[in-house]
Amino acid sequence: MANEYKFPTALETFSADYWFPKFVMGPALLYSAYIFFNAEHPLSAIAAALPFSLSLTFVWLSRVKPDAETLKYRRLFQCRSLPYSEIIGCTTFWVWGLIKTRHYNFPFGRIYFALPRDRTYDYRWDKGIISFIRSKTGLT
Repeated sequence: MANEYKFPTALETFSADYWFPKFVMGPALLYSAYIFFNAEHPLSAIAAALPFSLSLTFVWLSRVKPDAETLKYRRLFQCRSLPYSEIIGCTTFWVWGLIKTRHYNFPFGRIYFALPRDRTYDYRWDKGIISFIRSKTGLT
């Protein structure tokens, strides 16, 4: 038990950190992409591409829980377990964590998850989960 991650995991994120981007912002951006696209003007696809790709990123957010031997993640309704030896990259981008694995993960090749909030400062995100995963995989 001493090898387990002690900080709050992404499973313990506030509901607004996970549910709002996934179920509100994702469909809202998908709808805006639908509004921007016009079949009569082919260049409107360029304006619709950014909201469409961003909405797919929001919809495919995962929840992760690092354990001593494996990283457990949940995408939509399916829970999976991933050994740390399969992870080849782990980083952050803004409020998201990104995990790159040896095999392709649909749809973008990575596992995206919402970072948990920092316990001390509510407006900051805790990047301790990233350093824990990196130490387990030997990426540090």
